[in-house]
Amino acid sequence: MAFTPGTNARYYVGPQRFSVFGKSLSMSTTTAQLDASTHEDTAMVYINGQQTGTASIEMLMDTAYATTSQFTTLNTWATTPQPVTLGMDGVANSAAVWMILGNQSSVTYDSPVADIVTANVAIQPDGPMDLGSVIATEAAVTTTTNGTAIDLTASSTNGGVVHIHTTAFAGLTSNVITVEGSANGTTGWGLVTGATSATIGAVGSERITIAAGTSVPRYLRVVDTIVGTGSTTRVVTFARR
Repeated sequence: MAFTPGTNARYYVGPQRFSVFGKSLSMSTTTAQLDASTHEDTAMVYINGQQTGTASIEMLMDTAYATTSQFTTLNTWATTPQPVTLGMDGVANSAAVWMILGNQSSVTYDSPVADIVTANVAIQPDGPMDLGSVIATEAAVTTTTNGTAIDLTASSTNGGVVHIHTTAFAGLTSNVITVEGSANGTTGWGLVTGATSATIGAVGSERITIAAGTSVPRYLRVVDTIVGTGSTTRVVTFARR
C-alpha cells in the first residue's frame, strides 16, 4: 500500500498557500439522499440531492503584516468568498485536489502564555465541492510558456471549474492564464471556451466557472502569456462537471 503522510498536504486560500502555516486540515462532504421509495418497492430507494461540505484549518499565526499576510486574507475572507484548493497529497501535476468557493464561517484565535498563537478557521462552501486535478503545479514563470500536457483520462461535455492562485508577482506588467485542450495531448491544442483569466497584475486568486454544456478535451495544459520582465508564481487546478 502507498500511504501518504500528512506533511504532503498543501492548501491555498485566495493568494496564499495557507499550508505553510498549517498544523492540521480536515474536510468532509455530504450529499443529501432523497427518499424516492414507493409502495411497490421492496427496498428503500434513494436519489442524490444537493451536495455540501465543511473544512477546517488549524494554523500558526505569522507576524508579517504585509499585504499578503494571513491577517489580510482572513479579513478579506470574512466578507468575500475565496477560492480554496485543498491537496491532501500535495500539488504536483495531476494530483487530486478539492476545490471550493469558501466562506470563512468562523475564526477562533488561541494565545496561551507558554505557547504559540494559533487560529482555527471553519470553512463553509458556497456551492458544491468539486474534485479536480492540478494542471499546473506551483512554479515561478518568467516568460510566455506552454505548460505540460496533463492527461485527465477522459473528455467531458459539461464544463468545469478552474482555480488560479497567484502567490507571488514581481516586476512583470501582467500575466494572462488560459487553459487549452487537446484530444491526444500532442496536436490540435485550442482554448477551452471560457477558460481565460482576468489580467493578472499582482498576487491574488481567481475562480473561473466554465459553462455547463462546454466540451473539455481529455488533455489540458496551462498557457501563461507574460508581459514585462520579472517573475510570477502560480498554481492552477481544474475540475470537470
